[in-house]
Amino acid sequence: MIGRYKKWMGFSALLASQAFASETVCEAQWSISVAATSEFYFEQVTYQHLTLNGSLQAKKLHPTEDSTEERWVFHFIDGEYLADGESYSADELEYPFIAIREESGLFTSFEFQEGLKQESKDQLIGMIDYFQYSSKLNDKVDDSNGNYLADFTYSEGAHGKNKTKYNSLDPELTITVDQSKHKAMDGVCLLESGQGKEQLTFKYNSDFYLESSQKYSFDKEDITEGLIWGLSSDIDTWPPINVETKPSLLEIKQDEKELLSLLMTGDLSSIDAYDLAALLNEKKYALDGIKEYLAEDSFTNRDAMRFYHSLGIVDNSFSHSIITYLLGEESVSDNTKFLVTQALLQGEGEISRKTYTELEALLNVGISLDRDINNSYLLALGSMVQYRDGEEVKKLNDLLSTRLTESDNPNEKAKFITSLTNTADEKNIDLISSYHDDSSVYVQRNVAKSLGKLTSEKAQETLEDMLHSSSNPSVINEVVQSLGSYELEEEVVGTLLDLAARNDNDQLRYSAIEALGHQDQHTDVVQEELRKMLATERSRKNFQAIVDVIEK
Repeated sequence: MIGRYKKWMGFSALLASQAFASETVCEAQWSISVAATSEFYFEQVTYQHLTLNGSLQAKKLHPTEDSTEERWVFHFIDGEYLADGESYSADELEYPFIAIREESGLFTSFEFQEGLKQESKDQLIGMIDYFQYSSKLNDKVDDSNGNYLADFTYSEGAHGKNKTKYNSLDPELTITVDQSKHKAMDGVCLLESGQGKEQLTFKYNSDFYLESSQKYSFDKEDITEGLIWGLSSDIDTWPPINVETKPSLLEIKQDEKELLSLLMTGDLSSIDAYDLAALLNEKKYALDGIKEYLAEDSFTNRDAMRFYHSLGIVDNSFSHSIITYLLGEESVSDNTKFLVTQALLQGEGEISRKTYTELEALLNVGISLDRDINNSYLLALGSMVQYRDGEEVKKLNDLLSTRLTESDNPNEKAKFITSLTNTADEKNIDLISSYHDDSSVYVQRNVAKSLGKLTSEKAQETLEDMLHSSSNPSVINEVVQSLGSYELEEEVVGTLLDLAARNDNDQLRYSAIEALGHQDQHTDVVQEELRKMLATERSRKNFQAIVDVIEK
């Protein structure tokens, strides 16, 4: 899914040029949850329970010059199946499509891109059925099974629907409506919310029959970024899709066995990291099946380093799911958790809403009793913001900023400042600078160090203010080191020269000498003044630093 997503994002400039605000009448997004249960009778009874969660994005398009039909674009995103205690990505449903709506309110025809499997089309049409409410009291509705008759009601913004009879596409298949009750509330841009439940019985001659029951609900939620907002009304202009064939459950189980065999008997450190990553990506659907083995910490240290480095390179929803699982498991050692946090730094792709939610939860509870391991996770989150794009990554940055402002603990504040520094985002400078006069010396030092990395005019002003206002030698030392990253005015250079000549702290004098060595625009003055200090400097380290600057 991630590879396809990156490919589509490569068309962003093209899509932006195609998508004009005048094309869109309204936009909406709903969270959707569907729970389905089936009992299949054929020689023996097979029982299955499946839950699907995700979000559905939609936009209504203005009619074109040569058509008055009401056209909508839909896109299901962040889909996840839950079955037998395990989760699976619903990648095969995450493709946008067009639905055409009649005056009655029913969606009667659909346009899909070439290459999409019929099974995926049927499931997406089934999802739109949750939004099928007619203005007529009785109406016939087409769906993937054929068509059904339904009674519709409407009162004060509330819709109701009860299916009464099904007509199957297959003459040998009969579909009986055992139970059907659906309701929805009007909203801006289609419906605000809805829920329903139904039970159907499918009979094929006397050979088999299937009892299927389903409960679902959907609710409006905040609109997030997505491909749909850049797609034009002409499906032929959309980027081509590359539909990946999802392996069967039997194939997934076989891949699990092969991966476990490799992990238990193979010398992973002898495999090239990118070759191993390619193998893990090839068998990505099986990764969830090996997570419990990974939690046992059975690797040698060298093999663990290689495996988690490769897992980070994979960088898709499957690898992210394994990473967040391991970080949350108490049985996983701190050494392994450190390697797993570093795996987060290997990729540059966007993260899903599910991954963001899991990362946030881990930040709330911590990943270890060891403070250093928790700090490594916090710093990794900041670095993720630096190297990744997307709405969920922006939310990560906002999360770190919020936690900083909410914290009263000096150690926490210092670590959140360092994490925000790792984002390399200048937008965080104002917030970090606001802690320059914090009551904690530890926090002040982290602010000074941060502003030496996130260089800007505002950062320099804050550092110069700290240089003159702080009386703590350790804080001043960090400030001076950071000022070495800037081109300084003559007055500030004079202050550093005074520190280098007269301060009693050897380390502070050394930092001042080093910072002065970077002031190329004041080379003559700096070298002349430092040369005078050779006669009085009592530290061998500082004496050599002065010589190095003079001879540069």
